[in-house]
Amino acid sequence: AAMLDQRERVGKDWKEKLPQFSISIHISEPLIQCLKLITDEEIMAQQDFFEKCAQNYGQLAGELVEQLVAKLRISFTPEFPLLSLNAYSRKGYPTSGKMGKWTYYIHGFHCAFTHQTTAQKIEAALTFGEEFGELDPYFFSNYIVSSPAYRPLPVPIFDSYGDGRRIIEVMQRIGKFEEIPSNIPGRTGIIVANRDRKEIIASEEGFQAVVKQVIPRNTLLDLWQGLQRFWKK
Repeated sequence: AAMLDQRERVGKDWKEKLPQFSISIHISEPLIQCLKLITDEEIMAQQDFFEKCAQNYGQLAGELVEQLVAKLRISFTPEFPLLSLNAYSRKGYPTSGKMGKWTYYIHGFHCAFTHQTTAQKIEAALTFGEEFGELDPYFFSNYIVSSPAYRPLPVPIFDSYGDGRRIIEVMQRIGKFEEIPSNIPGRTGIIVANRDRKEIIASEEGFQAVVKQVIPRNTLLDLWQGLQRFWKK
């Protein structure tokens, strides 16, 4: 217990003094992991690159969602995509499979796409209207690292979540990225500012309609109740 307390004190001190590093404190082992993260200066120097990545992300995500809707032959609700692409609904379409050169997997509030040849990965957001390019730190970093067109990267990405979070924070601070509302009232996301803007309608009724689609099995209901609690925070 004394060793754990000491690790936690040292780890907390490192987190405060080393903001450009990811600090992980092991519970069972006497270890503190220190991983370098991308710096503000590196992000600023490559701001045009990250802006272009975010623009490409939104364009590709939108194109893939459009292709998926056509493949599944479903009625689409662009004002609230999760009403159409709900992984836990009764609608009966496959939530994973192949789509041309891509595989898809509808899950939670996103749809994941992976290119079968290049292994490029991208996640389309389903709770921001037609703004499919809303940026999650982990998903955005994975997209950049897995995209052949960006290799070699102009700056290393060391940690998917940690670096993604820093990139998004700095790019928002300098006005390249901006905050947008979600379809779900009270929630927001981040997206590239220089884009063709789409209207986003926040709708409590829409979210409740999504919840009502859930197949009435305890595990799925428990999952959705957990998601509701998360999105209400």
